[in-house]
Amino acid sequence: MSDGTVLPLQFGLTAPDDDAVQAALTERRDEYLSRLTARRAAPSTT
Repeated sequence: MSDGTVLPLQFGLTAPDDDAVQAALTERRDEYLSRLTARRAAPSTT
């Protein structure tokens, strides 16, 4: 995934290959979408 989008994940998370990354993202898809949606809806602090 060297040419893909970088997502904020737990510091130090490693995966042996792209398939493992895809599996981790798929497994927690709903959680990540919920967090991204909440972040998008939150007022800006900058």
